[in-house]
Amino acid sequence: MSRRSIEPAAIHRQTQRGAARRNPLDDRPIAYVHRLHRHPTIRNAPTTRSSTVSTSIARPLTASTPTADPATASTSTSRAARFARAAELITTNQHAAAEAIFRGMLTDDPGDAEALHSLGLICLAANRAAEAAALLADAAAADPASSAIVAQLGLALARLGRRTEALASLDRAIALDPTRAEAHDTRGTVLLAEQRPADALAAYDRAVALRPDFAEAVVNRGSALLRLGHAEAALDAFTQAIALKPALADAHLNRGIALSHLGRHAEALAAVDQTLALAPSHADASNLRGIVLLAMGRLPEALSGFARAVALRPDFVDALYNQGTALYNLAQHADAVASFDRLLALRPDHANALLNRGNALLGLGRVEDGLASYRAAQALVPDHRDLNVNIGAALQRLGRYADALASFDAAIALAPDHSAAHNSRGNALAALERVEEALPAYERAVALDPTNAEAHYNRANVLLRFDQLDDALAGYDRALALRPDFAEAWLNRGATLQRLNRHAAAIADYARVQTLRPDIIDGHWNESLSRLALGDYREGWRKYEWRWQPEGHRPARRDFAAPLWLGETDLAGRTLLVHAEQGFGDTLQFSRYLPLLPPDAQIVFEVQRPLLRLMATLSGRVTLVAQGDALPSFDLHCPLLSLPLACGTTLETIPRRVPYLRADPAAVGGWRGRLTQLPGLWVGICWSGDPRPHQPDAGAIDRRRSTALASWAPLAAARGISLVSLQKGPAAEQIARPPGGMTIHDWTAELDDFADTAALIEALDLVITVDTATAHLAGALGKPVWILNRFDACWRWLTGRSDSPWYPTATLFRQPSPGDWGTVFAEVAAALSDVTVMQARRGLTP
Repeated sequence: MSRRSIEPAAIHRQTQRGAARRNPLDDRPIAYVHRLHRHPTIRNAPTTRSSTVSTSIARPLTASTPTADPATASTSTSRAARFARAAELITTNQHAAAEAIFRGMLTDDPGDAEALHSLGLICLAANRAAEAAALLADAAAADPASSAIVAQLGLALARLGRRTEALASLDRAIALDPTRAEAHDTRGTVLLAEQRPADALAAYDRAVALRPDFAEAVVNRGSALLRLGHAEAALDAFTQAIALKPALADAHLNRGIALSHLGRHAEALAAVDQTLALAPSHADASNLRGIVLLAMGRLPEALSGFARAVALRPDFVDALYNQGTALYNLAQHADAVASFDRLLALRPDHANALLNRGNALLGLGRVEDGLASYRAAQALVPDHRDLNVNIGAALQRLGRYADALASFDAAIALAPDHSAAHNSRGNALAALERVEEALPAYERAVALDPTNAEAHYNRANVLLRFDQLDDALAGYDRALALRPDFAEAWLNRGATLQRLNRHAAAIADYARVQTLRPDIIDGHWNESLSRLALGDYREGWRKYEWRWQPEGHRPARRDFAAPLWLGETDLAGRTLLVHAEQGFGDTLQFSRYLPLLPPDAQIVFEVQRPLLRLMATLSGRVTLVAQGDALPSFDLHCPLLSLPLACGTTLETIPRRVPYLRADPAAVGGWRGRLTQLPGLWVGICWSGDPRPHQPDAGAIDRRRSTALASWAPLAAARGISLVSLQKGPAAEQIARPPGGMTIHDWTAELDDFADTAALIEALDLVITVDTATAHLAGALGKPVWILNRFDACWRWLTGRSDSPWYPTATLFRQPSPGDWGTVFAEVAAALSDVTVMQARRGLTP
């Protein structure tokens, strides 16, 4: 969003959409929000006008004194007639004809001061300032005592930007005639251009004192007051000028500027409209109209004002800039680039235009081009602190995080109090996985600017990653107090409430997200997870279909030519492909639906290869295909986790009959023969899931659900049990260093696929596992299974329950607070010590 024309537009947003499914930081360490600075208003420097250039003859002509010489008398009479004719032409706006007469007179007498003066005024009125200055200089040389000529020379020099010479000429004119109000007025205008508003005000005061009805000087006096920050006094001056000369357009224009400064935008708009009624082609007024409308939040209308100003004056640099900024605000990035390009053709050294052009290019996804535009601006203003921030943001978009960090550090070196730079520095550190360093950067940003909503938001994201849920929630609340329409903050606040098991409140936040930004997919997807956790399956399964929207961290959508089937059509005589889509546990849990599909349909089930042998035990006629193998032809397809929706599953109608998968009896017998050598209950344990480093979202969840084997130490004291490892993967290496007094029997090297593991589990008395595929396998086999759940348990385990309608033989042990495994293992150890449990080899529940 862009904000003030005297500052560049901020880069925004590449706010990446904060929350992932369960945790906004699981997918991306930080939502990259680059709020660089305030919204530009648009340029609205007061319009200052010097005294109006008169094209009347420099001084009244008097009849020449008769002489005795007839020739001289004839020449004088001819000269007077020519002056009179030129004056008549000027009154009818025939300046070119008048100019020809004066040039003819100068041919006759190159030193004719009056002709030089009058011709100089014609050139000045025609904006030919250089020519006017030369003519007026010659006139002043011919008549050095003429205060009027010297004053007009000062005006011409001022028009050329030769302000030092202009002031010298005006001072000389005033010395010749201290009562010449126009000279004082022009002197004030030059002083104002020299950034000396107090001195300018004194000059204007003198002009007005000499000529109280000098409306133009009163307008200029108001401009000086406005420059000095005295908006109320300036408003009074402009109102006074209008009273003196109601048709003076610039008085109405400047009155509009003063009202705009005072925040009285409706009155300012009326003043600007009055200006345009008097002077429809007033480009400055059209530009100001855009400024006022922008302040009123009427951006499309503001754009029309800027466009009108540019149409009236194609080289109007400020209007082109404002037009580009407004287009950027409207996300019309290509048109914004075009406007800035037109400006830069006129003013290649316009650093802010280069900066905002870079912002627009980033909006078009042309990050390299945007970076080049930023670099060009930086070459013009090396110490521009916002440029380093924007350069860093572009580098971050390109994945060059270390370079981005260096750029943010450079911005902070230039301006240590730059809150946005510290915020962006935190983003770069988070992207580099230096999250512990990112938190102080965000805290510094907040300390420097407590109103920096993005810094509060990003700080909360880090706190959420550190499982400081209450502090994260407070951070999102602060961001939202500052920016109630901050959709990403509502999203991540909802994700935090979800982590706190406050699902109803989370759903309310997701509803806010959907109202503010319906394009944020996670607002819908996260809602589905909370609804499923609450057992609202009717709406939950429907919303769960949002998982297929392209976000990059959910299952990959399969693009088949065959239509998607969600239960709406009859399957009789048709072939349906059901394809596994997520993890092993999901496939194990939802494969129960395959036998429930119509028997007169042909069912093809594509599954992960390690599950292929086990899935062959499903009842019904199902053709199995391993993922990656060629598929047979089919008429319809359905992702596996869409079957509950297709079957209309509610909490009451969950297919709960177990077992629906079976182990090979011969393999089970073999394991039992080996287990008989172990005393007591045979308890299989699995303490960790798959870390999945290639999936940051799933990996972060795994860190919360997995444990270290050392956490299971309380089980070492349980009598009458023998522990058998079911752990595969890197965590299995921990068996080499078990907790003191714990013995674990490990045959996992012999388990090649899930069918092998199923046989071992079937031979055991009890399985104790964290929430992994092992839990689902045991439940699908109908074996007693104790599932140890993190505080923010997966939606499938519902809330507030120690049982599961999905697995009748399951018992759930839940963390009472985030990260509290100690209480969980104390409860498990107590349950194992129960004598009645020890004696019962079936139905093992605490």
